[in-house]
Amino acid sequence: MLAYLLQDPTSVEMVRRETATALREDGSIDLKRLYTSSPHLDNMWKEMLRLSAFAASVRLIAEDTRIGDKILRKGNRLIIPYRQLHLDETIYGSSASLFVPGRFDENPGLASSNNNSYRPFGGGSTMCPGRHIAKRAVYIFISLLLQRFDLDVRGTRTTLEADLTRPVPGLMSPKAGQELRVRLTERKGGKLDSR
Repeated sequence: MLAYLLQDPTSVEMVRRETATALREDGSIDLKRLYTSSPHLDNMWKEMLRLSAFAASVRLIAEDTRIGDKILRKGNRLIIPYRQLHLDETIYGSSASLFVPGRFDENPGLASSNNNSYRPFGGGSTMCPGRHIAKRAVYIFISLLLQRFDLDVRGTRTTLEADLTRPVPGLMSPKAGQELRVRLTERKGGKLDSR
C-alpha cells in the first residue's frame, strides 16, 4: 500500500489531510472517523488489493465438464486464480493493469459484492476471515506514518514489480532484490505520541 501511495505525491497529501482528523491529541486513533473520513485512502486500498491480491479458489469437479476441447474430469480439483478477474479490461477498462487511485471513486460499484470480478479476499465460505484486521492495520499504519513523518523516495525506483512466480494465499511479494528505499523525516508539528 505504501509503495503505491508513494508513487503519487498528490495522493500522499490527500490521505494525510483525510487521516489527520482521526488522530486524537493523546496519539490514539478514532477508527470510526478514520473509516468514514478517508475516502481516498479507502479507494487506494481497494485498488491496491485489486492489483496485489493473488488468492485463488479451489473447487472439486462434481461431474465431467467440457470447456472447448478440454474435459475437466469428475473428482479432480480446479484452481481458479482471482488475479485474472482483477485484470479484466471489460470490467476495469483499458487501464486494468495500471494503478489508478481514483478507479473506485469513479465507479464505487466495482467493489460491491455484486461484482464477481473483484475478489481480493476470496469469496463465499472461503473468504479470508482476517480481511477486517488487515484493513485496520494498514489504515492505522498509513495514518500514523503520514502524520508523524515526511517521506522521500530515495534512488530511482518508484514502483515494485510483483513476483508472479510464487503462488501465495494473499498479497504478492515484490520480486527478489527489489527494495523501495524511503527516508523518513519527523514532521514539524506532526502528531507524535507523547508516550
